[in-house]
Amino acid sequence: MEQMPETIKAMVAWSYVQVFQPILNASEGKRVCWAIGALNCAIWVAWRVPRWNAFMLRSFSHNALSGRSYTLLTSMFSHENIFHLMFNCLALASFGAAAGQQLIVRYKKVEEERGLLSEPTPKWHLLALFISAGLFSGLVSHVAYARWRYPRLIAQLKSAGASPSTLRSGSSAASHTAASASAETAETALSAAAKEAKRGEHSLGSSGAIYALFAITALGFPDAEITFVIPPWIPINIQTGFGALLALDFLGVLRGWRVFDHFAHLGGALFGAFWYYYGAQIWYELRSWDLPVAGALYGGNLRSLGRQPPPQES
Repeated sequence: MEQMPETIKAMVAWSYVQVFQPILNASEGKRVCWAIGALNCAIWVAWRVPRWNAFMLRSFSHNALSGRSYTLLTSMFSHENIFHLMFNCLALASFGAAAGQQLIVRYKKVEEERGLLSEPTPKWHLLALFISAGLFSGLVSHVAYARWRYPRLIAQLKSAGASPSTLRSGSSAASHTAASASAETAETALSAAAKEAKRGEHSLGSSGAIYALFAITALGFPDAEITFVIPPWIPINIQTGFGALLALDFLGVLRGWRVFDHFAHLGGALFGAFWYYYGAQIWYELRSWDLPVAGALYGGNLRSLGRQPPPQES
């Protein structure tokens, strides 16, 4: 580096600043979101390797019928489609940073009421929220499929199995043609239902956790405006936009739409609303239990980080 011409040194220094200065200037919440996004991108690259497809499908997508529970965790960082990945990373960077600010604000309010319990960095709170919301939304989707969608498939198979006997009553050529067409349609539906019932439904993606961050942002900044990435690009109130997405997910559940995991979206939104109102108190209690344990394990003097009474007003 010292032997390089001054012009090259200046260009290298300028490039270094342009790349790393925004990272240094960003909030810790945003840096956590960038790290999660980088992990999502790395897993998406792994999906592109053909010889790994069977492993990725088994280990990085969740199937309610597989008997594997660890995929509830791994699947939340997994995206097979590039557009799914891009949309989730953009939403994560936007709502994650805003939700991180809300976590700080609400935690400080709890400290004012119950005493100081210093938190050097909010990144672990945000990371814990993201993982917990992803697990909860995945569990909601899992239960919905195992207890609702799958029994409906079995009932569909049973009813389709009894239908051929009702198609033999026609005697004319027209009725025979109609019966044959109905039989083919029933057979196609039966085959599709049988395949789905056998393989189960694979789910993956960070959407459930992002819905939780979206809910916290909408509740914490009710006057903010957002613009969706799809036309028309018109700014709308964040709570109006979030309510519209929830209504679309409710409609998707009622209509049985399967393009998106609507149950996971609703589960994530529910968890985000719960954490907005009660999460700071829960995190405060967890930290008050954790500090003595950490002191016993590591032998450090953590008394200075312990719970202190709230400051007295003079």
